[in-house]
Amino acid sequence: MDRRYIEQEKRFRRKIDELAPTIYAAFCIALHRHYGFGYERILRVLKETQILWHDAAVGYNDIVQKCLDETGIDLMSTLTAKEQGVEGERI
Repeated sequence: MDRRYIEQEKRFRRKIDELAPTIYAAFCIALHRHYGFGYERILRVLKETQILWHDAAVGYNDIVQKCLDETGIDLMSTLTAKEQGVEGERI
């Protein structure tokens, strides 16, 4: 395999790994600001999030479908929405 491809893949993987804490931090701040969640409640949410994430990663569930089923919120990337001809709100 081309070494440049391997190095690019490593950089891409690192960016993904570094993005997760940023996303979690945004959710923590929103929970605190808008719902008054404190340290303990936010930790419980993060723990549940990790369980859901793990279960999806090992194939126990489709987390996006679970979100739709439980909340009515259908999450998808802009690219997927475009491919499927879906119009909706962008947050």
